[in-house]
Order: sequence, then structure tokens, then C-alpha cells
Amino acid sequence: MEYVGRHRRAHRSATWRAIEPQIREHHRQLLERPLIPVETFSATVQMVKAGFGDGLVPLGLAIEMELDQRCYRELRGVKRHISLITRKTVNQLANFRLLREQLVTESARYFSSARAAPG
Repeated sequence: MEYVGRHRRAHRSATWRAIEPQIREHHRQLLERPLIPVETFSATVQMVKAGFGDGLVPLGLAIEMELDQRCYRELRGVKRHISLITRKTVNQLANFRLLREQLVTESARYFSSARAAPG
């Protein structure tokens, strides 16, 4: 999948504010296409499957919905970072540090293996 649409209010969303400059820098041509407002990433996938066009969804969703790898591509240079937020006291706990480290390690492993899997 590639980008064609964003929600009507997307310019106010944290995700859109994070990725629009990256799309503008690395994939400007995608912003020249018609933009169709949608409410959810799942709706985007369903519209794409129904043949209404292309869509922009998180890579993890494309993987978990078992989309054929020939039907989507990763937009290089476009990343949406996520944050794990907690209280300072929780962040200092050894078990929480271990959880955080394991999340980072397993996330990297998950996306590496998903990219390497045959389509």
C-alpha cells in the first residue's frame, strides 16, 4: 500500500504532525494525489481491499492483517515513533527497565523478521 488519504482532522493529530513533514520530504508526489478522509487504519485497509485506492497504515497493521507483501511497501524515511510513558518511580524499577529493553528488542526482531518473510 502507499499513501493516498488522511482523516479530515488529521492535520491536528499527533500522527499526522509527525509524518507529514517526512512524507513531504521523502515522498512529495504522494501529497499531490487526491486525499480521502477515513476514520481508522482498519477502514483504510478495507477500502484498499475493495479497490478504492491506496492507503497509509502502520507497517505492523499490514503485517498482522496478513496482507500480501507484494501489495504494500514501506515508505522509507517515514517513521512514527511511539513512547512508553510512566511515572519516574516506575521508570526506575529494575523490572520496568527490563520490560522496556525487551519491548525494544522484540519490536526490532518482529519487524526484521516480517520484512524478511517471503510474500
